This record gives sequence, C-alpha cells and structure tokens, in this order.
Amino acid sequence: MSTISDAYAFEEEEFQFNLQLAMAISLSLEESSKAPPTCIRPPPVRQIPAPHTAPAPPLPRPVPSGNTAVSSRNTSTPPRPPSTQTRSRYRSTHPRAIPYMGPQVHPRPYAVGRCSNERYAALDKHALGCPESRTQSLHLLVEYLTQVTRNTEEAIRVLHRWVTHNISYNVEGLRSGIYGDTSADGVLRGRKGVCSGYATLFSALCKEARIEQREISGVAKGSTWEGEQLCRSSAMPDSNHAWNAVYLPEQDGWGILDCTWSAGHLASHGNYERSYKDVYFLTRPDLFVIDHLPSTPEWSLLSCPPSWLEIVYRSCGECVDK
Repeated sequence: MSTISDAYAFEEEEFQFNLQLAMAISLSLEESSKAPPTCIRPPPVRQIPAPHTAPAPPLPRPVPSGNTAVSSRNTSTPPRPPSTQTRSRYRSTHPRAIPYMGPQVHPRPYAVGRCSNERYAALDKHALGCPESRTQSLHLLVEYLTQVTRNTEEAIRVLHRWVTHNISYNVEGLRSGIYGDTSADGVLRGRKGVCSGYATLFSALCKEARIEQREISGVAKGSTWEGEQLCRSSAMPDSNHAWNAVYLPEQDGWGILDCTWSAGHLASHGNYERSYKDVYFLTRPDLFVIDHLPSTPEWSLLSCPPSWLEIVYRSCGECVDK
C-alpha cells in the first residue's frame, strides 16, 4: 500500500510542477506581447540642411609691435585718401591738360536760351530798328525795347542785342590805358567802351527793366592773353575782363553772357571788326569756362570749376583774339 501511495504523491507533485511551469510560460508570453518588438528599428530622423551662408571674412592679421613695416595688403582697412592740402599741392604741380567737362552738379541752377530761332530773329529785328530818339536815356531805351517781349529771356535778348549792335570797342583806350567815361550813361552817349563799359551798360539796362543780374569779373583768354608768359606763374593774375550773369525766373536759374565778345573782335591787323556771335549769349557754364574764369569760383556755375593752372596749361602758347 505504501508503494501505491508513494506513486500517487509523486504524480501529484509532477502535476503541480507542470502546472506552475505552464502558468509561468503563459505569463511570460503575455508580458512579451505588450512590450514593443526589439527586432524592428525606428525610422531615421530626417536631417534638414542649414541655409547657405557666406564664409566669414578672415580676421585681420595682428600688427606686430615695434617699427616692423607692415604691407598694406596685410590690413583689412583701405588706405586713407590724401588730405586737402596734399590734393591742392598735387593739383598745383600736376595740372590737367584739359579742364574736366563732364557732368557737373551746379551749385546755382543755370539757364540757357529756350526761344526758337524764329523768335530770336523777330526780337533782333525789333532791337536793331530802335529809333535814335528812344536812345536818349536808359528809361526810354528800355521802354521801347521791352514793349514786344513776353518773358524775362526775351527782355534779356533785346537788351543784349541792342548793346552788341550799337556799342563799339574802344581799341585806342585799350592800347593807351585811358578808357574814358565807362559809366552806363557815358557809354550810352559815346557808343564806345571796353569790356567794363559793355558790362556796366548792360547791367544798368537790366536794372531799369527790373531784371536781376550780376557783373562778373575775371580772367578771359582774349587779345591780351599771354599764355607762354603766364605758364611761368602759378598765381592767378588780376582780372582782365568783365561780363554779366542774369537771373531767369521762368527757369529758376542764372544765365551767363558776354556782350563784349558777342559784339565783335580784334582782327589780325589790330582794328575792331563788328561781327555778332550768338555763342556768348546764355552759354552753357561748362563751355563758357573754357575761356572765362571768374574771380569768384561760384559764378562759374560749376561744382568743380577748373583751376587757374588748368586754364593756363590748356592753351599754353596760344593767343586767341576776340
């Protein structure tokens, strides 16, 4: 009997062992089903490229101490421009052969002639036909000349044309140095004068016509121009010529004209010949400055007027009779 009971006990223990083993395996399978599979790798994270940027400039090289010379290419800062004194000294020793005639920024707005040639011809005809009875005073002369004008430019034209047609150059006074009466009334009565007489008479006519104007003095390359002698001097000489600047409100600018050179010129034999030149009426400033250099630079109407040496070296050895 003991043998049979021992067999039952052994089977009972084996049954319990198998049951516990089965329960342990079942529990392990349930836990493994809940956890993520370890054999599958997660997808890789997409890398977004950074935006393109220029490489940073290299840092300047350190300047060594002491008196060691450093080349300009080893520094990152450009060299400083020369000082004003250095530039002026360079301009005095290295003048340009031809003044700069490129685009200019004009400190004063300038004006040019805008009337048609037909209109100028009609105004000239009226000015040249002025009767002698209306030339006894400045007031009568201006009253007659401006009775057909419609704006400031036309008024300037008739005054300029009358002066250039009726006033002759005083060649004897130029040679002797005795100019006579150069006032406006004196030139109007004598019908003769030098450049200052032309400019003074035209200025008085403009004042009578209520036209704003300026008398400009300076150096001009006329009959007294001595280029070869002036090349030896770096200083600008005294004024040898006079002309006028007039204000045109319609254009809100200043115009330049020269009654003396418009009226005529000195011929090769030394006599005065009357021949009207329209080129000196409301001339462009960059062209007028070629042979007219004002004593006051701002009245060249150019932001960068040529220096005295540039005017001299441009025509050194030339003598232009006007």
